[in-house]
Amino acid sequence: MGVGGLVSPAWSGGLGIATNYIAEVMALVAAGEWAVSKHLLNVIFSLDSKEVIMAFASGKIPWIVRNRWKRILSSLNTIVFRHSYREVNFSADDLDKKGTSLSRGEVVLYDGRPVFWE
Repeated sequence: MGVGGLVSPAWSGGLGIATNYIAEVMALVAAGEWAVSKHLLNVIFSLDSKEVIMAFASGKIPWIVRNRWKRILSSLNTIVFRHSYREVNFSADDLDKKGTSLSRGEVVLYDGRPVFWE
């Protein structure tokens, strides 16, 4: 995915024991923090979890990420949430599978196209 010529990285992270919902929440927050670090002011978050989209769109987010999300909101002008079907998002599936083998807190960043997508 690219934004104005900027290619967003792909990453996998180990969460330890967590639900799919929390994994999606953490992915959204990490993507928001990445956007802020690149000074992107208008972002579109594409997720396959309608529950997470509804929670963040309504402001009813888990307490565990509330302060991080507030910092993200204060740095962005526009946020759009878009639902994408998991069945057609093969790259997210691949990254999820890689993340399950990582230790809690371990992150692997793929700056560019990961080799397992070739």
